[in-house]
Amino acid sequence: MEKLKKNIWLVLISILLVDFVLIYFQNFYNYSSNNIDYVNRGIESNFKIITNGYLGIFFNVKYFGLFSWLIIPIGIYYSKKNKYYFFLFILFLIIALIIGFLGYINFRYAYTFTIPIQLIIAYFLFSNNLFSDKNFTLVFVFLYLAHFVFFVSIDMIPKYYNRIQSNLNTTSNKKSIYKYIDENIKSDSVFLVNNIPQFYYYTKRFGYFYWCKDDELFTNDKRIKLFNTQNLNSVHKELKQLKVNYIFSDTLFNMYSSSFHKYLRNYTKPIYRQERLVVYQLK
Repeated sequence: MEKLKKNIWLVLISILLVDFVLIYFQNFYNYSSNNIDYVNRGIESNFKIITNGYLGIFFNVKYFGLFSWLIIPIGIYYSKKNKYYFFLFILFLIIALIIGFLGYINFRYAYTFTIPIQLIIAYFLFSNNLFSDKNFTLVFVFLYLAHFVFFVSIDMIPKYYNRIQSNLNTTSNKKSIYKYIDENIKSDSVFLVNNIPQFYYYTKRFGYFYWCKDDELFTNDKRIKLFNTQNLNSVHKELKQLKVNYIFSDTLFNMYSSSFHKYLRNYTKPIYRQERLVVYQLK
């Protein structure tokens, strides 16, 4: 058991060292990429596609992936005692690699697997009374909290700093964009909603769901490809036939489709904006 404790300490200390490397490459090393989708997902470089993508279960800071490394000393320790644990340990590694290499483009797949890993780690740590050792507990808590500080510095601080800066650039008394829609746009108006599900929760207006990246518009009875087979004039006429008056979109999402972006510039006008969210009115 003492050997297991030492190995866990070694892994936790290694995690902190990896934190320093990730902080530099994630925040201070500039990457250039023309793929806005990869930039938004945090996999726009070879380094990030490995750490946040293929091996995200072990390295992606956003969902405490680094702590998944604790399964390694625990798995090795118990594999030597029981062949069934060895089988489960190997199965875990295989699943981790499959999810990482096939589902790397969307962190949710790895995130779904990371949660049970953390629960398994917690089970073995508590079931073996490792925390009855005061020194072990203090070191573990200190290193865990230290990692949390790194996590905040990498992910949360930049995110909220940008949000605060964005709010400072707008009037302080500006109302919520959802409140604006309900209070200032007629109840019989129809929206084209570009992949913003919150619209349906926070407003009372009707909207067709659309996703510009896949160019799919969902109506009551069919799925329409808007831009792949039509010019912008035809798209405008089709939206008018669907009685669409407004488009609700995110400026970041607009960049996923050059055709959709061009349509917004030429056939609509922005009438209200809150951070990246914009209400466009069709001309």
